[in-house]
Amino acid sequence: MDTPPHIVRPPSEIDPSTAAELDQLLAACEAEDVCCVDFADVVFCDSSGIRVLVQHCLRHLEAGGTLRVVDVSEKLQRVFTIAGVGQLFDLGPS
Repeated sequence: MDTPPHIVRPPSEIDPSTAAELDQLLAACEAEDVCCVDFADVVFCDSSGIRVLVQHCLRHLEAGGTLRVVDVSEKLQRVFTIAGVGQLFDLGPS
């Protein structure tokens, strides 16, 4: 039986003052499992948040797990695409 994904709900604004909180939330996920980062309430994410997501995405990939970023607004999908990480994350619906 598959393990249900671990759901992470980051702060609504991810910037240098909240990136450490996101890092701690993601660090609690086992790297070999599926971790879903629910962006439904996220309205802003700068490079500090992207850096944290990339670090944990790579950690999951190396361990055979998956980091999914779900319920991402079109605006933030565009930010991820412009930053060149849109295809790194498993962007998906909720």
